Amino acid sequence: MGKEELKLINWDVLWLVAGGIAIGLAIDKTGLTLRCLMPWITMPYHHSPWCERSL
Repeated sequence: MGKEELKLINWDVLWLVAGGIAIGLAIDKTGLTLRCLMPWITMPYHHSPWCERSL
């Protein structure tokens, strides 16, 4: 890959993807993922917030 090819890369998108991966790994490693999702995982279907909104 030369200088011209490097100029054609959309660096904003590359940094956005890299940042998303880094944040996702950090959230997963700290256990925040399960802490935030556990109420939805253990909630019965009929008590889902999405069902409440559709009524």
